[in-house]
Amino acid sequence: MLKKHPVPLEESAIRAIANNSMALDIYVWLAYRLHVLVKSTPVSWPALKQQFGSGFSRMNNFRATFTENLKLALAVYPAARVDASERGVSLHPSPSPVAPKQIAVSLPRSNREPGAPPAPLGAEHADLRADKSAELEPQVSAPRLSRQ
Repeated sequence: MLKKHPVPLEESAIRAIANNSMALDIYVWLAYRLHVLVKSTPVSWPALKQQFGSGFSRMNNFRATFTENLKLALAVYPAARVDASERGVSLHPSPSPVAPKQIAVSLPRSNREPGAPPAPLGAEHADLRADKSAELEPQVSAPRLSRQ
């Protein structure tokens, strides 16, 4: 399952809240859900209690504890867009907690003169494309019109 649907987690965030299991659970849940949302999604307090509050018998105790732990999870995932209300929480599409990796690409050097403008991408193969296109085009000559 994890190979098909990996969850992007920030190691420093996990270290920061590692001593708080509910905050860690909320962080992982937000990391899993928020970056794939396409629209805002409400989650009711009863649904949250069913998922995160098995040890709580009273809803008001669960809500207070969940809200405090949600604040901790949001502190380590500042890009997360979550609103809490009397009805529950609203999850909004948010960037992943892990920034995408940047990859440097090195383009081949051309044999141009120093100071000359760079050639368009792929220009180094323009002669090959011209040769190939000549081979592929049918050789049809236009009919000659005679003047009389």
